[in-house]
Amino acid sequence: TFFNKNPRLNQSPLPIIHSIKSRMKDPSHLSEKIERKLNAGRNIRQDCFFKEITDLIGVRVLHLYPGQFPDIHAEIIRKVEE
Repeated sequence: TFFNKNPRLNQSPLPIIHSIKSRMKDPSHLSEKIERKLNAGRNIRQDCFFKEITDLIGVRVLHLYPGQFPDIHAEIIRKVEE
């Protein structure tokens, strides 16, 4: 909803974002990945989970013109830094 409801990215008359696709890692694939990492000697703990598992979710934001990317990037960085 961040991309769909962001007023800076959805200005009239033409929004910057053309379309959005997202996916979440399938729980069984996540279990398999964790098991592989543990078998390889990686220490997966709660405090470092997101450093070891970096692909839980994916978001694809499509825009039509290269010049629109800086605005999208700036909004993502702003949100991450909040």
